[in-house]
Amino acid sequence: MDISRISVDPKTCHGKPCIKGTRVMVHQVLDLLANGMSPREITSKDYFPDITIEDVYACIAFSNQFVKNEEIHFFETYEGIIVLRLTARTQAAVHKALLNFLKKIKLEAICHSLVVIDHHTWRIHY
Repeated sequence: MDISRISVDPKTCHGKPCIKGTRVMVHQVLDLLANGMSPREITSKDYFPDITIEDVYACIAFSNQFVKNEEIHFFETYEGIIVLRLTARTQAAVHKALLNFLKKIKLEAICHSLVVIDHHTWRIHY
């Protein structure tokens, strides 16, 4: 699928990936797909009539580039501790994914310790 239909421009939608020539963000299309809508419904006049079915497939292909070799597994979660396993192509990508995870669940400010079990597994105490 042609991901050149997707644009990332800091001046459009705060730099979020969008379908070129629109302000329709990739995550909006993915949210609709995740909720069971078909590409035909998404491109209908009720949702995003300015995009095509090919644009919907481009959103999927674009997102696939980010998750193809990334995995997040929770091994344990109990009061005050999360054991997290991440795999990625590079160590830098693993660290970035970990920081993004902590920010997403709002733990970066209250994380008391981060114990490296191996180069892909951490025990996070909060």
